[in-house]
Amino acid sequence: MKTAAFLALLAVTAAVVYAAPKHQGMHCSLVKLFPNKMRFINADLYLTLSGDHRIVCYFTNWVGNRGGPSSFTPDNIDPSLCTNIIYSFATLNENSLQIQVADENTDINQGYYAQVTALKSDNLKVSIAIGGWGDSGTDKYSRMVSTAQGRTNFVNSVLAFLEEHNFDGLDLDWEYPKCPWADCSGPDSDRPNFSLLLAELRAAFAPRGYLLSAAVSASRYIGDNGKVL
Repeated sequence: MKTAAFLALLAVTAAVVYAAPKHQGMHCSLVKLFPNKMRFINADLYLTLSGDHRIVCYFTNWVGNRGGPSSFTPDNIDPSLCTNIIYSFATLNENSLQIQVADENTDINQGYYAQVTALKSDNLKVSIAIGGWGDSGTDKYSRMVSTAQGRTNFVNSVLAFLEEHNFDGLDLDWEYPKCPWADCSGPDSDRPNFSLLLAELRAAFAPRGYLLSAAVSASRYIGDNGKVL
């Protein structure tokens, strides 16, 4: 029943957030599907999951706590629908400025991390997202990227986190550099420092085969003031 409803929702495009490179006349777009619990980068649902096409599914760790038919747990995931799953969210520790488990009870004690990463195969990769709207409202991300040592400490914590919890990569969901909670009064240094962080993560990930992605804003205002793509 949940699978049928889930497939029906896939046909609904609610909001394009960003576009990936075009391929054979098609383009990938991030869409939000509500009231369901996943977001998708959809390379045309009528195309097969092959070649350069990706369908990236976001699984949020709080949806299992909903009651009734809106509850969605790892065992409800149909891995054949996705080429990638991004588990949302981990958070940034306010003091150490390193990645941390967001919800120890759900992620670890209830085994959500283990259940979702157990779906991995040659055709399905699972990444962890850090940030999200609720975790981005303070200056902690700005403080983390502001120094080379802060970025190095963060990168090293991510490498250890991915290995410990069996993830294939990181989705960086800082919302947003210079524009926390869409208020673009943050430090101008966020913009170049964010680019440095991405470069340093990529350099660290490459020899290990880890994936790196980022959530970006559809807002022209935020794009002009904050993100570097």
